[in-house]
Amino acid sequence: MTQQMTQTMASLVATDDYEDDDIQQIYPEDSLDRFGDDLFGILLSHLSLKDRLRFECVSKQFQRTVFESVVNIKIDDKLILEENTTQLFPTFGPLVTRIKSVSLPERQSLIHCHRLSHLRIYSLYDIFDTTSGQSLAKNLQKFEFTFSGNEDKEVLSPFVAQNQSLKNIKIIDKNSVIPGNFPELSQQLSRLPELRELTLFSTLNNQNSLNEFLRTIGLNCKQMKRLTLQLMSNNTPLNGQTLDSLRVYQRLKRLDLTIGAEVEHQFWEPLKLCHRLTHLTLYSTQMSDNFLDNCGKHWPRLHFLYIRSNEITDKCLDNISRLPALQILIFTYIKAIGLRDSDFEDLLTKNMTQMMASLETTDDGEGEDRQQPQIYAKDSLDRFGDDLCQLLLSYLSLGDRFRCECVSKQFRRTVFTSVVHFNITAEPIKRNNYSKTPIFTIMQIMAKKCPNIESIDFRGVINSDEYILEVFPVFRDKFPKLREIYCDLVSNSGRWVRELAPLITRVKNSFTNSKSLIDCHRLSHLNARGLLMLFDNNSEQLLIHNLLKIQFNYSNDSQLLSRFVSGNESIKCVEITHFGDNGLTEMCAQLSRLPQLRRLRLGLFNYDNSLAAALHTIGLNCKQLKRLSLGLYTNETKESDLKTLDQLTVCRRLTHLFIRLTKMDTNLLSICDKQWPRLHYLHIVDANNAIDIQCLSHLSRLPALQMLVIQCNQDIDLKDNDFENLLSRSPKLKNIKIIIIKASVGALDPLKVFDLLIPAQSLTHLTLECWQMDCKLLGNDTKHWPPLKYLNIKCHDFNGQCLSHISRLPALNTLIISAVNESSGLSYNDFNDLLSRSPKLKNIEFTVNV
Repeated sequence: MTQQMTQTMASLVATDDYEDDDIQQIYPEDSLDRFGDDLFGILLSHLSLKDRLRFECVSKQFQRTVFESVVNIKIDDKLILEENTTQLFPTFGPLVTRIKSVSLPERQSLIHCHRLSHLRIYSLYDIFDTTSGQSLAKNLQKFEFTFSGNEDKEVLSPFVAQNQSLKNIKIIDKNSVIPGNFPELSQQLSRLPELRELTLFSTLNNQNSLNEFLRTIGLNCKQMKRLTLQLMSNNTPLNGQTLDSLRVYQRLKRLDLTIGAEVEHQFWEPLKLCHRLTHLTLYSTQMSDNFLDNCGKHWPRLHFLYIRSNEITDKCLDNISRLPALQILIFTYIKAIGLRDSDFEDLLTKNMTQMMASLETTDDGEGEDRQQPQIYAKDSLDRFGDDLCQLLLSYLSLGDRFRCECVSKQFRRTVFTSVVHFNITAEPIKRNNYSKTPIFTIMQIMAKKCPNIESIDFRGVINSDEYILEVFPVFRDKFPKLREIYCDLVSNSGRWVRELAPLITRVKNSFTNSKSLIDCHRLSHLNARGLLMLFDNNSEQLLIHNLLKIQFNYSNDSQLLSRFVSGNESIKCVEITHFGDNGLTEMCAQLSRLPQLRRLRLGLFNYDNSLAAALHTIGLNCKQLKRLSLGLYTNETKESDLKTLDQLTVCRRLTHLFIRLTKMDTNLLSICDKQWPRLHYLHIVDANNAIDIQCLSHLSRLPALQMLVIQCNQDIDLKDNDFENLLSRSPKLKNIKIIIIKASVGALDPLKVFDLLIPAQSLTHLTLECWQMDCKLLGNDTKHWPPLKYLNIKCHDFNGQCLSHISRLPALNTLIISAVNESSGLSYNDFNDLLSRSPKLKNIEFTVNV
């Protein structure tokens, strides 16, 4: 039995709720399908395109989600991108934003690229039209070129004039011509007000010229934040005057120095004046340990340091350990003098306690400063990005969101982002006393915390709160994304319904002012007392059209139903309560005219023998019908009850079925596997407690059944083996729910009902609702359910002996107890003892509902 019931969850509840809601899919513990597509989409978005192609075959969920986040594809095909440039660019030029290289014959194609922002070219002169002398590239943001002398010098000024938006510029000097042109070059570059990043590769002949070049740019380009210098020198060593102008770069955050020449000791001193540095990269064969003295005071914000040198000493590590904000340290060296592994361990213990290890991250240097990946403690929730945190929090109820809001700053940013709907009468918004918290205050709180609200449910608002919709236009601007309102048409609806009609899509009660329905053109869901309320009293005009769902009471008004169906053929869901001995045939004949009908719920009182034929009409004409709820309420046994299910043979597309018959007969389900091959949810209300072994045998042949609900008035007279056989013979059955209604304590023996669950030795989740909890029920729970992880008990009394039994559950992780009696004799010590004795118990929730 243990093997047969693996991954099966059973529950025993006492309730009278028979709503045929959507059933949740149940997956094995090791199945990846347990996670939703939205969560998988985020996780897989971190893979490279090559990895996505390899992992596509892992599962169907991977196939659905692995490529959804691919928004950029790189194509490296010279035949397409070079030989056909003239033909391609007139068409695709308006889409081009970045170009890596342009050949001289094809440079005229740049005129089609109006959105071009990033450009790399060999010579600045190459992007000018040889005939008109006009620049072919304008409003660039990033530009890279090789400075070639007089030709580039002549066009530099017009280029800068037409590209004032430049934020990133890279200049390469291959022929050592830049030092002689530093004054002109600095004068033109200093005209760029948005310049944030400068990269210069050059060989120096005069150190003072570089200093003046950098000073002019630093004084005029106030937004400069990144500076990259690769310097060579063929003559004298570089001294302290070379970089002295760094003192004017007040906002410099990133500095990258590559020095391919001899340097004097004073060369590094100006770097100590850059107190705002967060990233520093140094590459030099000559670097003194004294350079890093007091580095903690010079660079208090530095969190990335990359040093590439010939050697490293213990003194160097000691100085680096004083950097208060350092997160990433990278060394590249030839030899280490006097260093051991313990020295690096000491460095970690000094200023990186509890910090996560991190790989080196690259920065493409494009545009604005980009936020670098942060490093957090191993137990910090901030390790997860806002997108993943927001998705996880989206599974919480609104009440849980308010409670969890104070957990962290990240929770406060993301916990309400995914809230797109709220019910004004639901918990935790619902108030015990309507005079305590004004409804205006509630609306203001929700508008402030939940800016993405798309729908608000006002249904059920009563008493003094009915005026809220009358003054709701005052709050309308505070919900910029609001698209739908659910409401009731009450006595004062005539004063507000016209103004809010474009937003109203669902109406629950329209008893007092149904005429207002004519203004609600977007109405899709309606609950009405009768069909007569849907027509104008004077003109008899139908007030609503194109509904999707309707619920009403029917009483032999077939003409009204015919007119209603003619104006609402788009209906997909119908819920009808029918009183009367006749008129059933006409009602079903009209319903069979709904081609889009997918869900039908019938509650029939005092029906006649025409039921079977009427249902056959619906099943024959409504080809899209998938969910059927059939409730028959009468004190007499009808012969038609035995024929009813036989007429549903034509409904082969049914996936959900609710049945409440006056008398259950085993023959009714004898061919259910052929009648409903797609059925995966079945709810049976057995008024006479007639379900027997033969009935279960018929149900076991349903090929797609996943959930079975049996509702009865008394204890089911079935043996344990009957349920074992049902579970073992049903190929996909995963959930069995037994609902006991209208049963008193004296009429129902809890111990007998409890014995039904003893064979389910693979249970991991169990919910018990029992008015009188006997400790004997839990006496042997460790033998019955060794893998039980979740236990939810709702009862009148609960004592310490029950806790003692529960403490022996070896795998229990979560315990929830809801008791009615406040004087149960339990104390905090009892729960502390339970935690200490239970090896895996982590969560206990105990509530008293007086």
